[in-house]
Amino acid sequence: MPTHFRALEKQGNSDRKDEILRAAVSAFVVLTKPVRRDVNQIEDLVLPILPFASVAAKRFASAALADSAFTPVALIMALCAESVDICAPLLLKSPVLMPIDLVAIVGRHGKEHARVISCRKHLPNDVIEALALVDDDVVKNRIADNEPVAARANVKPSNAADARLMLLEMATSIAQADSRPFAEALSRPSVSGVSPNPDNLVRLALHEKPELLATALADSLGLSVARCLRFMRRTGTGELLTSLKALKLNSDQAFVVLCSLNPNAAASKTDIRLMKDRFDSMEMEKALNTVRIWKADEIAMEFVKSASNSPLPAENYKNLKAS
Repeated sequence: MPTHFRALEKQGNSDRKDEILRAAVSAFVVLTKPVRRDVNQIEDLVLPILPFASVAAKRFASAALADSAFTPVALIMALCAESVDICAPLLLKSPVLMPIDLVAIVGRHGKEHARVISCRKHLPNDVIEALALVDDDVVKNRIADNEPVAARANVKPSNAADARLMLLEMATSIAQADSRPFAEALSRPSVSGVSPNPDNLVRLALHEKPELLATALADSLGLSVARCLRFMRRTGTGELLTSLKALKLNSDQAFVVLCSLNPNAAASKTDIRLMKDRFDSMEMEKALNTVRIWKADEIAMEFVKSASNSPLPAENYKNLKAS
């Protein structure tokens, strides 16, 4: 990382953080073919200071990064969590945002973000279906020309359970089509600053840092930290092993992670053999599909959680939170 960025960072005040943000973004966007090191550097430098940057600096970053196809998705999603007056350029045209990201943003942030997303060119049908669930006339008018999607969106669920199933089906379809392999995530630093490759996951487990381990798992898999923490607490359910298989750990690495979280998992030689046999018998593609379904369920639940803020039609979705 350039030493002058680090020198600015040490000075600490908010103006300096703005200066770091502007300098890092400016240096990145002029690169015609950034290499992995460049991508890692901007994520490592900008993500930790983003919460402390001014609105003006965040607006600058969003506008400057809007056309870049190489910006780390974690940085783009962090900016898209800001208000639309900051992130509108990204919502409108960032090539980094995949359909699954756009649906997640609609679910988390509601109609203001949805209005901007609805202006994107060439929206996939899955995203249009998600937008159709937003209870906003502006959004509905913008997607009205898409007749097949609009017709499907008019099929209203009769109860909360049906609504959740409909959302889950839609989100699963998008998650399975996500073109970013989990392997790419292994070469990115996490928001904790730790690159979540297999060796680092083992190291974090051995050093008894569950929060960092959960963050690394979440970043790699595209899941929430809360879900990964649940996996780590319930080592006997197979969810953790499935996650480790999807991240291409070998059986020895998975064994170390599992036993560091639950020493009783290796109470006998039989337990050890059964665990290794179970892990080795898992098919990689099935593990990846399972993680995609988990990811889709989280997206669906983002809609459920936001129902009280009426991004969904109130008449049919008012009881979603109880499902």
